[in-house]
Amino acid sequence: MSKDKLSVSVLIDSYNYGHYIEETIESVFSQTYPQEKIEIIVVDDGSSDDTSQRLEKYKDRIKFIEKENGGQASAFNTAFQHSIGDIVFLLDSDDIFYPDKIQEVCDTYEKHNCLCVFNLVELFGEHIDKQISSTTEYFLQFINKLDENLYKLSVADNFSSFLFMAETSGQSFKRELLEKIMPIPEEFIGSADLYLHVLPLIYDDIYFINKRLNGFRQHHESYRAVNYNNNSELKDIDTNFYQYTINSLQKYNDKNSKYLIKSLENRINYINYYMEKKSGNKLKSFCHLLKYKASQKSVIKRSIRKIDYILDLLIPEEVYQSLKNYSKTY
Repeated sequence: MSKDKLSVSVLIDSYNYGHYIEETIESVFSQTYPQEKIEIIVVDDGSSDDTSQRLEKYKDRIKFIEKENGGQASAFNTAFQHSIGDIVFLLDSDDIFYPDKIQEVCDTYEKHNCLCVFNLVELFGEHIDKQISSTTEYFLQFINKLDENLYKLSVADNFSSFLFMAETSGQSFKRELLEKIMPIPEEFIGSADLYLHVLPLIYDDIYFINKRLNGFRQHHESYRAVNYNNNSELKDIDTNFYQYTINSLQKYNDKNSKYLIKSLENRINYINYYMEKKSGNKLKSFCHLLKYKASQKSVIKRSIRKIDYILDLLIPEEVYQSLKNYSKTY
């Protein structure tokens, strides 16, 4: 029976997460999907900890590649080059798959003949409530609902800004799609997951399973926690990445890529608005807000949303929150 199943490659990027990586690998070994159809490729990106020693016991069950430090994108590019699976899953070495993850995702590929499937991930770890998911209902209102737990995002959907649907470990792709959009640009140490959110939409819709199929660990050593030390740094990393992706999209010069460019430019406007607001520069924040197109389907809702942002900017925060709380009672 399993010989007709899609073959799977799980690409794991690792950097000094030896104390997590065994749990990560064991979560793949615990899948309900046939193990003989799953290959695990771990790329150690120049770790200085005991990662290689911890992986010694798995040497006959995984492909283990060691390389000089180059960042997340570099690690996944290397892993993809050594993979052969029909479906490629990404997994950070501090995250985990839940037992039905691969089975449910592969079922979606087979049923819908699609090229890209994401899923809801659940935050866990330090100071995290087990029931918190990383994607909220806010994003789902902009995309097509196919059934109780399945949605579909396409460039035809009426959204005006970038919709973030899943972190790295919630992403999977058909090999034929990755062969078109890989390698991931290595100029940015992180942000591989963001790049792979955008480029697939040139070729196909992104299917999204609204079920918690893997855990996304939160801890003080994570890339975002370590590198995003202040608001200005966060702003620079995100806006530089979006601008780089816009430049990458220029070469396609088709309807889909042009629409994605507009969405990313709008996202840059929102980031600039939000970060300038947090830093207390209301004038600059307001200028960016004027350029921002609020992400709502109807003209009325977009107008209300933008007015909401303006009031939040102009009225003292404690007064604004009191007004919002008061209005919810009626």
